[in-house]
Amino acid sequence: MASIPSAATLSKQYISEILNRTRRDLREASERVASSLNLDALKLAGSMVSGCPCTGIYLTAQGGYNQIYMLTFEGYPDLIARVNGNCPLRLAATLEFLRNNTSIPVPKVLAIETNPHNPVNARYTIQERILGRSLGSVWPSLTSQQIETVVAQVAEFEAQLMQTHFPAIGCLLKDVDGQFSVGRMGFPCVSTYNLRGDTGPWTSSLDWIKAQLSAELIGLDDTDKWMLERANCRFRNGDAENTDLSQLHHYFMMLYRLLLRGVEQLSQVLHSDDCDPPSVPFVLHHDDLEIGNIMVAYDDPTRVVAIVDWEGSHVVPLWVPVTCDRLLMGSLPEGDQLRGLQELRQSIHERLAPIADRARRLPVYLSYLLYLASGDLSKLENVTTMKADFRSWLAPMSEQYVRCFDELLTFINADDQHSMIDPNSYRG
Repeated sequence: MASIPSAATLSKQYISEILNRTRRDLREASERVASSLNLDALKLAGSMVSGCPCTGIYLTAQGGYNQIYMLTFEGYPDLIARVNGNCPLRLAATLEFLRNNTSIPVPKVLAIETNPHNPVNARYTIQERILGRSLGSVWPSLTSQQIETVVAQVAEFEAQLMQTHFPAIGCLLKDVDGQFSVGRMGFPCVSTYNLRGDTGPWTSSLDWIKAQLSAELIGLDDTDKWMLERANCRFRNGDAENTDLSQLHHYFMMLYRLLLRGVEQLSQVLHSDDCDPPSVPFVLHHDDLEIGNIMVAYDDPTRVVAIVDWEGSHVVPLWVPVTCDRLLMGSLPEGDQLRGLQELRQSIHERLAPIADRARRLPVYLSYLLYLASGDLSKLENVTTMKADFRSWLAPMSEQYVRCFDELLTFINADDQHSMIDPNSYRG
């Protein structure tokens, strides 16, 4: 059996291989967070959970929301403390639901502290240690057959998520009476969180998308802030230093108002059965299911022992996960091998969760609409790219749905029309 590294070894590897190679400003930010913590108090919290003296505490990783410490004990297995998590109650509810209702391997939460004003000086959860390493650390050394074995396991776990049904879109919570419920949408791990005002939960896919568009417009209403953030994204949007940001602001304000108007009209003609329950259920979704968050055994890199980092998980329409492929995005397989893995994954989804095929064949490509609505594109993209994006999205759509966006099409097809129309006329 392959040896299991100690907490001290993992910490040394993390600091030398990851942290020391991190950008200086990010490394300094991490150090400031660490210096604000009372690690002795965190050791004491671990001792209270284990009932044994805590002999050491080691920084072993840092995620999008938190720092990961490994606690060691006399006569007790190592534990993991996730510090500064965004919403520990949401995470704990999600992990408990998964342990109770699926066979997906996830860590067990042993303690939660939601009040940041505690002796540790931060929110935290204490979990069992998973004896495994990330799939990402061994992925380049796996054979084609080994990769297929792992992908098949993960696809089976994804299919189980596709069979979870909830009454609304939002985040999973646990009520005081022990029942699971869906609350407002929380922060994702891999996408921008722009929601303002209406944060859910929603019982309609299009209501969720409209909330995203309304949030984008609220952001555009703060003109000075929007212009500053647009200027700070020149590396992405390609703006020249002398770009007329007021004209761009005018253009994007018009664009998103017309898109929102189009979605409102779409909601009148697109039947709820086409994109919402019961035909397309609301399911639990891991929004960052990539090789870094899949743990495999030390002695067998093809055996998945845990799926971790559920902080950004949320309940979404099934059309979201069936069109999301972070698992194979940017991975080593290419060409025929990549297509074979994608087909294997999809076939497992459809065999174990037949409803997945229905969610892939919506009359309107809602996943791309969600991206257009919530991707912060008014700051990140140039006008030419945005026009191309909208045309690409509308091109395969049937005429009855395209008509909902006639005003938008007229706008994006007109040369310099954005400089001649008053966006205030589109407030609806």
